[in-house]
Amino acid sequence: MNVMVVKRSGKLEPFQREKIVRSCKRAGATPKVAEKIADEVAQTARDKIPTSEIRDAILSRLRKKNPAWEAAWLEYERTMKKKK
Repeated sequence: MNVMVVKRSGKLEPFQREKIVRSCKRAGATPKVAEKIADEVAQTARDKIPTSEIRDAILSRLRKKNPAWEAAWLEYERTMKKKK
């Protein structure tokens, strides 16, 4: 079964583990840690899970591994929102 994610806009899209890996690495996580976080989140994902819930799960895991990675993620989000 393909797990679908509910975007903020309400649109559905397939769960993409690779997006989590890429985002974690962008926040500073090592490839190994990024893969582990993505695996953990993928295991708990259910159909029609909101992206906000996925985001919270990722941020919680980043914070536990290295608070600077969580801060980097949040800073990236802030800069992206300014560009929109």
